[in-house]
Amino acid sequence: MSRNYCAPESFGGGSGDLSRISVIVRECNEGVRKMNRTEELISIEKTLEFKSKSVPVISHSRWLLKKGALLQMSGPKSTRTMRSRKLYTPTFLFLFNNLLLVTKPSGERFQVLDSCSRSMLRTEDLEDQGQMLAHAFTLRLLHNQDDREVHYLLKASSMSDKMRWICALTPNRRTRFLSTSAHQPDAPQVQCVQSYSAQEPDELSIEMADILHILEKTGDGWMLGERLHDGERGWFPCRVAEEIVSGELRAQNLRECQRIQQAQGTRARHTHTHTRSHSHTHSHTLSLTHTATGPL
Repeated sequence: MSRNYCAPESFGGGSGDLSRISVIVRECNEGVRKMNRTEELISIEKTLEFKSKSVPVISHSRWLLKKGALLQMSGPKSTRTMRSRKLYTPTFLFLFNNLLLVTKPSGERFQVLDSCSRSMLRTEDLEDQGQMLAHAFTLRLLHNQDDREVHYLLKASSMSDKMRWICALTPNRRTRFLSTSAHQPDAPQVQCVQSYSAQEPDELSIEMADILHILEKTGDGWMLGERLHDGERGWFPCRVAEEIVSGELRAQNLRECQRIQQAQGTRARHTHTHTRSHSHTHSHTLSLTHTATGPL
């Protein structure tokens, strides 16, 4: 059930060229991703209307992590008011890697009501609080756009939707299986048995035979995983992966992953050194040529 990795050494004498090609491919992919992210920010900004203080959205260091509709709950928490539809106000959140926008949807446009740095967000799961608070959680903005601490009581559409929002809003919280991204031999692992293409920004596209650590799991069929070979995180349906039960296989997967990462690191350093050496030799040659051909 473990993934059969192919170590870089098996590529023979051309592995140095392969490493350099891999670096170029990664840089090209990263360039395309940055361009797509910027286009997405521009598209989002065109739909925003700021109620008071305007917040610049477009930045080269910013990208969208998650967006979606929630219900904001307000008013006294009595049985009578809980049954009133007036208790629920449609709310739409735009969560970026360093910023949260709380908006009120109006057709295809969104009125920005509040904003906060992502590092100043805190969440609390309101599980076991009764049917009226099913899939609800508290979101605290410790320092919002008006320099105040505010609380929002939000209701998601499902258990998995709630957990995905909590994990996205407060990524450093302790998950069910792991408190950090450190790979531990006893941590649960799954292997992808059916390719899945991400449908939302917080989801992860996975391919057949990918091995992932499981960080969180919901009761309605979703997992938050971290892929071993590149550390990418995201949600995916439980149906596309199978648990790796054997502790020996889990440990073997970790060892193979660590060997490949070490080999890639060594080759990357070698490629960098070779490039610098070639550049220095080329410059020195040009200097000698210039001296030999210059005026007497």
